[in-house]
Amino acid sequence: MERQKLRLTRIDTYWKDDPFEGSIPMEQRNEQARISSGGTAAAQTMVVAQWHPAMREVLPLHRDRDGEITKWREGMAHSCHVSCWTKGESEVMWRLYCADGADGKRKANGERKGYGVALQTTFRKMRVFVERHGLIVSQVQYRRYDDGPPFDDDLDPFFHKRKHFRIEREVRLLNFNKDHYDQIVTASDSATPAELDECIDLDWSPAKVINRIWISPYANDGYVEKVREAIKLIDPSMLGRLEPSRLRERYPQQR
Repeated sequence: MERQKLRLTRIDTYWKDDPFEGSIPMEQRNEQARISSGGTAAAQTMVVAQWHPAMREVLPLHRDRDGEITKWREGMAHSCHVSCWTKGESEVMWRLYCADGADGKRKANGERKGYGVALQTTFRKMRVFVERHGLIVSQVQYRRYDDGPPFDDDLDPFFHKRKHFRIEREVRLLNFNKDHYDQIVTASDSATPAELDECIDLDWSPAKVINRIWISPYANDGYVEKVREAIKLIDPSMLGRLEPSRLRERYPQQR
């Protein structure tokens, strides 16, 4: 908010936490292997036309065609950056993304107290923002990968996740650098294009996009005051958008 920049992170950097990020369904992987094992340039042409329509010329016949296709598919993860949001407020997401305790450490008695803020906007406002930057915005779909139909779009692997992640209810902003991807597809093993930056920062105006700034339900009054002072320095007009998390509402216990 202070720098008026929105950060997007390269997809392949997520592999350390989720090695399935950007993967394809098993049926699609098996079909790719069956076609590429045909042993002819025609078979390779079929694979490229079906899974990589952006590639204009088929590479010379390669003894490891399946490996080549995998390289192209993984190359797309190296050419995409995303910003991840969640649909609605979730206690689980506060726990995952906010530090434990004011000093970022878990308290001695095991009590978790997350400190942080969440920026809330609308899908419509986000679409206006992404159109200015040529991004794609879409909800992530959750499914099984060991069965079900193959994907039918090159970017589908980045808007799908395994069902185990559905608690995230993720909405993604995606930037696809097609020029970089085309270089990966057509490059020889000895001429791999330079890696894109791990993160890219896009200009944005939080005051135009953000409706509310929610403060963690576990933050104490001192932290709330720190947030208020920080927002006051960044943009006093946004002070009225500060709200405590809805999870902080207190009701009489019912058992």
